[in-house]
Amino acid sequence: MVLLLSNNRPYDPFLITLTPTCKHATNWAVETVDGLQNTIAILSEREGARSVKVCMRKGHCQSPRWSNVLSDEKWVWSNIPVGKMQTHVTVRGDARMAVYAYGGDNRHGYGIAGVSSTDTPPPPPPADPCDQVKCRVKERCEKGKCVHVSLATCHAQGDPHYLTFDGRRYNFQVGLGRLHQSSPAIHYRVYLYFYLLHSIEAARDTLERDQLS
Repeated sequence: MVLLLSNNRPYDPFLITLTPTCKHATNWAVETVDGLQNTIAILSEREGARSVKVCMRKGHCQSPRWSNVLSDEKWVWSNIPVGKMQTHVTVRGDARMAVYAYGGDNRHGYGIAGVSSTDTPPPPPPADPCDQVKCRVKERCEKGKCVHVSLATCHAQGDPHYLTFDGRRYNFQVGLGRLHQSSPAIHYRVYLYFYLLHSIEAARDTLERDQLS
C-alpha cells in the first residue's frame, strides 16, 4: 500500500494498494469516479505492450503511449486521462500488467487497483466442518456436530395401544405421567409413567389374558 501526497493541487492525499508482480494479468477492469478528473495508470511488461488496448465504451478503444521505467528496461508505464464521468474501463492485451485508476479535485482524491478477470485462480471452497469430526455408530456429522441416526419409530393409538421402538406392541391403561427428557435436534421425548395400584393390576390381568388366548 502506498500513500500518495500532494499540496492539494490538484488532489488530496490518498492510499492505493499496489498489485504484486506475481498477480499481473492480461485482462483488467476498473471503475472511475463521477465528477473527478480520472486517470488510468498501467504498468506493463515491455514484451507484448504494443497489443494493449484501453476501452471506455463499446467501440471506443485506444492504445497507450508508453514510457520507459528507468530502473528496469523490462517494464513500461502509461497514464491515460479518461475524463470526469464514472466509466467502466477495460484493459486487455498480450502483456502481463497491473492497472489502476486514480484522480480527484481540490480537497478530494482517490486511488484504486483494477480487478483481473484472467490468471486469477478462483477462491478455495470453504472447509467442510465435518472433515475432522469422527462420529460413533448410528451417528452422522451435520454442521460439525454428531447427530443420532435411527429409522426406528414408536407410536400410541387410542388410549391403551402402544408400539415401542423395538417393534413390540403393548395394550394397557396408564396412569399419571410427566415428561422426563426430550431433544428437539433428533425429535424424541421420553416419558416416565406412575401407575396406581389398580392400573398395574389391570395391566397385569390384561397381559395374562392375552398370553392365555
